[in-house]
Amino acid sequence: MKTHLIKALHAKPFISELDKRKVNYSRLAKQAGLPIEALSKTDAVVGEYALWQFVERAADLLEDPLFGYACAKSSPILSLADISDDASINLLSILRKFIQRAKQDSNSCHYSLIPTGLNQTCLHRLPAFGKRFSSWQVEQYMLAVFFQVIRLCAPKTWLPKQVCVSSVNTPQAIPKAWQSIDITWGCSATQLTIENHLLTFSPKVVNNSVHQVAEQLSLSIEQLIASHVRIQCANLSQLATELGMSNATLKRKLDSQGVSFTQLVDQEKYKWACELLSETSLSISQISSHLGYNHPSNFSRAFKQFSGEAPLRYRRQHSV
Repeated sequence: MKTHLIKALHAKPFISELDKRKVNYSRLAKQAGLPIEALSKTDAVVGEYALWQFVERAADLLEDPLFGYACAKSSPILSLADISDDASINLLSILRKFIQRAKQDSNSCHYSLIPTGLNQTCLHRLPAFGKRFSSWQVEQYMLAVFFQVIRLCAPKTWLPKQVCVSSVNTPQAIPKAWQSIDITWGCSATQLTIENHLLTFSPKVVNNSVHQVAEQLSLSIEQLIASHVRIQCANLSQLATELGMSNATLKRKLDSQGVSFTQLVDQEKYKWACELLSETSLSISQISSHLGYNHPSNFSRAFKQFSGEAPLRYRRQHSV
């Protein structure tokens, strides 16, 4: 019997969302057979079935029918696509890269691009466990990831006209943003169609103005760093790899814009700290831990350097 394995880093969006909601997930992980100690190791692998069971149990505990969607939205998977200033890169090459990386990260990955003959191409995902394990939480998460990747080139509001969803036989709750999609439930695979002309589109960072390219590349770097900060894995080498360039090239690009990698990370930490202080009831100690500080006093000192005021004072003035 085949053992289905997936890199542990794919659990981080779900763990991050549970942390944000102040949920102790140790018991959930144990029930699902997911080893907590492996989740902090970048080179670790876990059972894919255990991971998806963990996601399903978390959604049940929270009574949140859109937990998978929320995880994808709060931890954008922008890092799964190559973003660079190479004008030859288009959506088709990005999707192929996405599938290649997915296959490297999971030994049960069955993603493919299938031409339909109707000026469209189908992005096809065949679940590893078939009808034996049906999870709308997993499929909604993956669909949200697909949309994020496609929107690197397509308009930011792009949605497919039709989507087929595997395994789940009856209509489920869907995000308001997806109301326009015609969804067919109970299919053997999850798939969506992409208009072929979109496959020729280049990433939005590419255009004819060198100045605008620099500005937009900076934005994409900031977006990636924001994603990294939220899963506590921000480092320059990883960022350079995801941008398809060397460490030296990335440093030169940042230097030309008058910023450093450390400054960008600190800025993103400050933005996220402001969000957590104003929109959640997490303690200063919990927020400090989320942001990767060893001690709450270190976080408070760093926050005061940015804002000129202590975290608690900021919370009192900005809480919603």
